[in-house]
Amino acid sequence: MNERIRVLVAGEGKDDIGDSYSGVEGVVQALLRCVDDGAWIFVRTRTWKSIRKFKAGEHRSAETRNVLGLLQDARDDKVHAIAFVRDRDGDAQRECEVAKGMDEVVKTGEFHVIGGVAIESIDAWVLACCGDHKAEGYKKPKAVLDEVHGVGTRASKVDRVRSADPSTLPKTAKSLHAWLGRARAVAQHRA
Repeated sequence: MNERIRVLVAGEGKDDIGDSYSGVEGVVQALLRCVDDGAWIFVRTRTWKSIRKFKAGEHRSAETRNVLGLLQDARDDKVHAIAFVRDRDGDAQRECEVAKGMDEVVKTGEFHVIGGVAIESIDAWVLACCGDHKAEGYKKPKAVLDEVHGVGTRASKVDRVRSADPSTLPKTAKSLHAWLGRARAVAQHRA
């Protein structure tokens, strides 16, 4: 049997990452389980605002420093991978800054990175799991998710993700497909 991948999970809130103390998983863990249910051990969760900002070296944006800040937690927890989602929230610059941080983490060669920016939020990814082809085009995907699909709680979001077939997700959900592609590559790496 292949070794399971120890993962540090980060996101913006409890809907994204669940509650590791009570064993409740969030959308990020559900997405990873859709890729390969048995591949992961979720070691710890971190909210985006609780990440210790990386400060050494050259000047970097807060978003890049946050991604780099996950490095120390990953080292402390002796994980194999860092999995995170950051909402774009209409800020295209945020997307670039997070990508820079991901590149720097990958260059260390220490950890696999399953990360990225959800356009416009992780709720859009849940909408895509509901089959909505416009998921990443809504300015307020959380409202659409709740009003149109009746999905408003963490549990209902996780259930929608778990019941989705990744092979049938709308192609228009490009940020979700990119994130899932990184997750697949890490899961296949252990095979």
